[in-house]
Amino acid sequence: MKTKIITTLLAVLLFASGCKDFLEETPESILSPDILPKSEKDADMMLLGTQRYLANMYDRPLFFLTEISTDHDSIHNESMDWLSIANYTYTNESVTISDAWANLYSMVNSANVMIDKLPGSPIAPAVQTQYVQAAKFLRALGYFHLVRLFGEIPLIDKPVENFNEAIKMPKSSIPEVYNLILSDLAEAEKLPAKWDPVGRPTGGAAKALLAKVYITMAGFPLKDQTKWALAATKAKEVIDGYGYSLLPVVSDLWLIKNKNSSEHIFSVQNNAGDASRSMLSVQARPREGLGSESGWGTYYTTKRTMALFDDADARKAASFLTEVTLPTGKITYKDAGWWKNTPHMKKYYDSNRSNFLERNRRTDMNFPIFRLAEMYLIHAEATNEVSGPANAYASVNKLRERAYGNATHNLAGLTKDQFREAIKKEWTYETIHEGKRRYNLIRWEEFEKAMKANPLSAPSFSIEKHLYYPVPYRESNINPNL
Repeated sequence: MKTKIITTLLAVLLFASGCKDFLEETPESILSPDILPKSEKDADMMLLGTQRYLANMYDRPLFFLTEISTDHDSIHNESMDWLSIANYTYTNESVTISDAWANLYSMVNSANVMIDKLPGSPIAPAVQTQYVQAAKFLRALGYFHLVRLFGEIPLIDKPVENFNEAIKMPKSSIPEVYNLILSDLAEAEKLPAKWDPVGRPTGGAAKALLAKVYITMAGFPLKDQTKWALAATKAKEVIDGYGYSLLPVVSDLWLIKNKNSSEHIFSVQNNAGDASRSMLSVQARPREGLGSESGWGTYYTTKRTMALFDDADARKAASFLTEVTLPTGKITYKDAGWWKNTPHMKKYYDSNRSNFLERNRRTDMNFPIFRLAEMYLIHAEATNEVSGPANAYASVNKLRERAYGNATHNLAGLTKDQFREAIKKEWTYETIHEGKRRYNLIRWEEFEKAMKANPLSAPSFSIEKHLYYPVPYRESNINPNL
């Protein structure tokens, strides 16, 4: 039994250095603690393997835990585990929660191996440094999710090879976790502005993550008011210093051909040759009523959510799937046969395929983790908190001018409190369906209010019980410190 438990710990927490979810061309031995990487190619394979965990997470567990768990979206009840996330009846035995924990710690440990093994390897020192900085970016990103999802967590900054030690690992406080995140990002900021092939972490990505960390630390639970100014500064550095630019047409952001556009700062990379490409395109399509355009109907949004948007705002048409053109004509969500008679998520509708028979299969769609629009939102929100709206309008109005096609709907003449409420709405208009909502509600201290107003979650939600997800049962059962 003890052997079985330790084996489970290895498989679930990945407090070891091997991994079977890396890119198929990545040899597992590359990440063995006993073998040093010998070339830049080895280091790159280590990086790609570590990043592969992002694809494992954003299509399923993280999307469930950060998006489907909110008041904006819901899920078809084909899986009781998935539905339990949406209606807040989950327990610590949830497979979805366990998968998120396992993948995030797997990415952290894989990054730890890189940080530990690259220095002292025969690889050129400058190359070592760059890949260590990239690993620190990924470790920071992993811990940033973990601390927001689970609160106090084990903090591991070295590869864990002794399982007897691993199963006794204590929790660290939330400030301790953030201290490591900030330390990692101070190094990751030094990454180059460009890194080919596209998709590797860059200095712009590190600063974008740092801006998001700062604005999160300014809110609940830390409420560190000194972080508002730092958030505004880092967001402005990303806006001004890395050559990013908004795409002129907001709906173009969600076309696969533009998945690494000038607006995208850092994304989950899904390529045509990957064994596990994105499922979002097919998951977000209605499963009935669209003929060959039908998908799995896993996720959908609601008419209640869609009503929050102004019809004249181009972000509404870009975010909600309400009409599909078939060879036989147009069909809308109000027609019989469209799943649940509700709109779905249009941001993930493109399949980049002309063959109707292939449109309901996995695609090489990327998932945007950070894009320039979010930096404008962070800059506007943080600047308002520091000095009021006077110097914050320009950033948010960049997005509104794109959304409305002109400046007639620009924000102006607001008090600090009015601007704060306006920018919260802009987060919805701009980033809906992108896994940002839950985290924002928590840092704004509006999580309970929103979930109690949501018909699906209201009967079961408790802020005392559901502010953080529980440590998975298998982990707490093994480790009494959890």
